[in-house]
Amino acid sequence: MLDKARTLEEFTTGVDAFTAGDFALAAERFARVLDVAPDDATAAYFADQAASFATLIPTTPWDGRIRMDVK
Repeated sequence: MLDKARTLEEFTTGVDAFTAGDFALAAERFARVLDVAPDDATAAYFADQAASFATLIPTTPWDGRIRMDVK
């Protein structure tokens, strides 16, 4: 739990950047979270998604939602 408290600001900034479509910044922030808390599965998920999305050329405006195709 201590790691969560120490990484809250970076995680929140990452989520805000991700939602705004700034995937490069989001990936950077989630990487910082993982430096402190390498077992944070949520940060790892968002880091992977942000890194993937940062390389894509958007065909539609980003609305902050992720479509889940698999369970």
